[in-house]
Amino acid sequence: MLWQRRGIQTVPKISAGILGTGYYVPERVLTNFDLEKMVQTNDAWIVERTGIHERRIAADGEPVSVLAQRAAEMALADAGVDAADLDLIIMATLTSDRIIPSTACVLQDRLGAKHAAAFDLSAACSGFVYAASIAAQFIESGVYRHVLVIGGETLSKVVDWEDRNTCILFGDGAGAAVFGPVEDGYGIRAFDLGSDGSGGDALDIPSSGSLRPVTPETIEQRLNFVHMDGKAVFRFATKVMGRTVETSLERAGMQREDLDYLVPHQANIRIIQAAAKRLDMPMDKVIINIHRYGNMSAASIPVMGIVYYEVGEGGKRLMFENNPVCRMLGIKYPIFQGGMAWIGTAELASAVSNAGGLGLIGAGHMPPDALRNEIRKVKGWTDKPFGVNVMLMSPFVKEVMQVVLEERVPVITTGAGNPGEYVPALKEIGSKVIPVVASVALARRLVRTGVDAVIAEGTESGGHIGEITTMALLPQVVDAVDVPVIGAGGIGDSRGMAAAFALGAQAIQMGSRFVLSEECIAHPNYKQAVLKAKDRSTVVTGRSLGHPARVLQNKLSRKYEELEAAGASNEELEQLGVGSLHRATHEGDVDNGSVMIGEISGMLADIKPVAQIIEDIVSGLPGAFDAARKTCD
Repeated sequence: MLWQRRGIQTVPKISAGILGTGYYVPERVLTNFDLEKMVQTNDAWIVERTGIHERRIAADGEPVSVLAQRAAEMALADAGVDAADLDLIIMATLTSDRIIPSTACVLQDRLGAKHAAAFDLSAACSGFVYAASIAAQFIESGVYRHVLVIGGETLSKVVDWEDRNTCILFGDGAGAAVFGPVEDGYGIRAFDLGSDGSGGDALDIPSSGSLRPVTPETIEQRLNFVHMDGKAVFRFATKVMGRTVETSLERAGMQREDLDYLVPHQANIRIIQAAAKRLDMPMDKVIINIHRYGNMSAASIPVMGIVYYEVGEGGKRLMFENNPVCRMLGIKYPIFQGGMAWIGTAELASAVSNAGGLGLIGAGHMPPDALRNEIRKVKGWTDKPFGVNVMLMSPFVKEVMQVVLEERVPVITTGAGNPGEYVPALKEIGSKVIPVVASVALARRLVRTGVDAVIAEGTESGGHIGEITTMALLPQVVDAVDVPVIGAGGIGDSRGMAAAFALGAQAIQMGSRFVLSEECIAHPNYKQAVLKAKDRSTVVTGRSLGHPARVLQNKLSRKYEELEAAGASNEELEQLGVGSLHRATHEGDVDNGSVMIGEISGMLADIKPVAQIIEDIVSGLPGAFDAARKTCD
């Protein structure tokens, strides 16, 4: 305000908002399975209590200033603001490089923000919100024009890796935002800050300051690490989070119904769920990334907000952050590899998982010892979630399920039957059970057994199939069940994925496309036969046996059709098929072997690494959606 002797003249209100954002998370991923090797814990226990599957860990020699600098540089570029034009830098952190100088001052120098004031702000998990509110006040008052706010933490450096109650929770990262003047009606509408110092002992680092300086004795007592009363923190957070949202809404003159999304601090999935319940907000409107990053304290809010912004703008790098299947399984992309017998081996499964999807070992009729060997190879080749596809008609099914339990496989998909009798034991070890279904009735029946999701697979698929097309089956299953549905059958590119999502699927499964990957061990002749296929090259055999299978037409399929037409016995037909898949996949006999492949074989034209296949599909997804929108314009 401008105060004059003979009255008061007010400066027109300036609205403050975000001009650009950036983030950085370290490359190292620490999964729950990694933690199982470090402390007495397990993946199921961590997920159930926190919702966390993995977190990022800064490397040795990677202090918080490095993370913050990368996030800041991205934010400045996104905003189109030169560092020299910054007026102020606020760094929210409790893990600063040093007590003196402030990390903000270090960044001021590194960024070349020679005209900017700079200071650190320590408010733990609420640090970014505090800093953002300060930035807004400086801008709205007209004192400053451009303020850089960063929330960054390297909590891994103050976590006791022998304490299972705290080390499972925290991760490292940094998010940044450039604040500046925005059009009236946009930007920060309201905020609510608060504190309760009476609970200070519930979450602290006992030996970290002047009250109790770090000494050899405090180090020996491990007092230089985070200590937490989990129950007290939980009670406080569940009480406060919903209340502060309500207060902010009231100050902004808004109602709960006006909210499109809630972007909460990522402390614990149960705290978030409690807040959503109080606000009567469905969880699909709550932005969540705790499954991937854990609790990043001051970095959680900015990284989360940036993730949402990028997804909303059609960016692919952090797509699917709020996808329920990705959250449930801890995977990057909602893409399953089909569990293909003989060729769904550790090589392919680990490659798919490493590329961000869910790789699956196709157990087929595999003996239990062979399956155990494949599982252990996958564990050695990836630290990402993977699964096993269990054929319930296998003569070894009970032994196979025992191996799965002993090896604590994270995800089990099933085919050719009802996995109900195995579900309780699998759930007890934290495995997710996801059966393949070919009808609405079967989907409903299996959901009642407690499965976590279902794969609705249409008749376009390769191998053993049902009678209903994916286009017809998928939306009916989606409407019939209350668990996530994965679409399968006829999907091999971005267009297929977009179509599955349009039909209500929350993930897809592909088999045929992964056959033509460099990592698939199928014989070169097998792959070449698929490459040569046209739109009508597949046929369905085995209908008379009640076990139809889609294969490439060849000498074997024609012989099968002739025997069926001649009224051959089931024994004759079954004998014709014995060993036929292995002949094709491993021996390369694509004339007299069974070349199982889906109808999309006619659109498959190249062999690529798995990572490239997934990258192509994900990167093409926004374009597929745009094409659909243009058609509707």
